[in-house]
Amino acid sequence: MSPPSTPPPPRSSSLLRSLRIGWRCLLILLLNLLLVPFFLPIGYLAYLHDEGRVRAEWAKRARQRLQLWWAGGLIRILNVRADITGDLPDGSFFLVSNHLSYLDILLYLSLRPVVFVSKAEVAQWPVMGIMAKAAGTVFVDRTTRSDVPRVNALMEKALARGDSVVLFPEGTTSRGEGLLRFKSALLSPIIGTKRSIVYAALSYRTPENALPAEEAVCWWGGMTLGGHLPKLIGLPVIYATVTFGTYTPPPDADRKAVGQALQDIIAEHFIPVVEPAAPDAEDVVA
Repeated sequence: MSPPSTPPPPRSSSLLRSLRIGWRCLLILLLNLLLVPFFLPIGYLAYLHDEGRVRAEWAKRARQRLQLWWAGGLIRILNVRADITGDLPDGSFFLVSNHLSYLDILLYLSLRPVVFVSKAEVAQWPVMGIMAKAAGTVFVDRTTRSDVPRVNALMEKALARGDSVVLFPEGTTSRGEGLLRFKSALLSPIIGTKRSIVYAALSYRTPENALPAEEAVCWWGGMTLGGHLPKLIGLPVIYATVTFGTYTPPPDADRKAVGQALQDIIAEHFIPVVEPAAPDAEDVVA
């Protein structure tokens, strides 16, 4: 399915939107100029600390603080207003969430320092790719199953050293009609442990007079990053709804059963971004 098309807005709203985009781009540039020069060397030191090559606990704490400032600053610049139900636990946790947009990463990162499991392509993105690398993101090549053991080992290592890990088991983003099928291969690090899994159901909406969330917030299908960013930055406000909860897998459950259970729970709390399309008349059986 191709992304929807929206009629062009009135000329006055287009001007206001253009001014908003320009102002926010300036603020984003200033924020990056202020924080990125510090984040990159500190992030590298924190990486060396995580690998046991140097002792630099201060660098890890500094990296986490810079992550919160950077993501929190972007969330405020974009005027994202989050309605959150439930709480994230203290200490290390393993979070499983549905996935709608690159904005998901900023939103979660503004709440707590976390390590993401992300598709390898993100490493090539401008600015965000560099920040993701410095933040310790675990990149996975989703085109080959042979990369799964390596990624699982890195997640186990992150959890063992006290980091919190965020996984998007759908493996890609969607327009928010519902959840895509969860891929359970990367749930292995949590299976068989006594650790509970934190789940999150995430959704977005926009004001009535703005571009719809499935077009301007959700990033899916054939959308390009360059074509999508101006739509997102130009929104007057973005409303995010997040529901957190915990799920403890049964001791004898396998990863596929756990994946299905998590999908069912998140689907129960998920608020569709766009209502599912009605079936064609010819597909309806009388």
